[in-house]
Amino acid sequence: VLSRSFKKMLDRIDALGNENYTSQLQIQDLKLKAKDSEIHALQSQINPHFLFNCLKSIKSNVQKGRNEETADIIVSFSRMIRKSCDWRSDMVPLQNEIELIEDYLKIQKFRHRGKLDYRVSIDPRSLPVKIPKFTLEPLVENAVYHGIEPNKSGGFVDVYGRAVNDALEIIIRDSGIGIGAETLAGLRRSLQSRQDFTSQDHIGMLNVQQRLKSAYGEEYGISIESRVGEGTAVTVTLPLPEALPEDGPSAT
Repeated sequence: VLSRSFKKMLDRIDALGNENYTSQLQIQDLKLKAKDSEIHALQSQINPHFLFNCLKSIKSNVQKGRNEETADIIVSFSRMIRKSCDWRSDMVPLQNEIELIEDYLKIQKFRHRGKLDYRVSIDPRSLPVKIPKFTLEPLVENAVYHGIEPNKSGGFVDVYGRAVNDALEIIIRDSGIGIGAETLAGLRRSLQSRQDFTSQDHIGMLNVQQRLKSAYGEEYGISIESRVGEGTAVTVTLPLPEALPEDGPSAT
């Protein structure tokens, strides 16, 4: 009787263990689905606003007879929309993200004539490095919308990358209006905790931070520096899978 009771107890423990394992898998699956929903919600928030403004500028340019310039912008616009809507893989080469933001900045320079200029300078040896898709565009968009557009004299957006030890740093720097000390402190707290997603102004940045931390660990992600009237610099720190080759050109 004791032996049968002991066997039943072991069987029950084993069944409970399997149930707990299955429950944990379901919880992880729900978390992944929720994360995917956040990514696609971010797309839905950004694209319609950008789409409307871009098409409005294209219409105006066509009416002014600037057909060659308009055709060039339409190519960049269609290429950008196609890339941003393709979510077959969440990890893409850095080169894809650079091409995406180059198209985006080209379109914004077209829209803000004489008010926006930019430079993208990335070590070509780092371009094959895989990073989470849609990592850089929300940060560049923040630089334009919250840094340059409110600045009466316009400004400059500089995107550059560098290898630091075993990490790759990508810096998005703008010469816009900057961020006040209190707002900056709150934003840093949100980036650190990754729990405050209520701010519509910085939801893209917070979403990127969460994805980077989840993918690579706490030592990687976004940091931000800013001064009112001087601009803002956002640094994205990513792991390098291996040392970059020593030969080859240093910038593109």
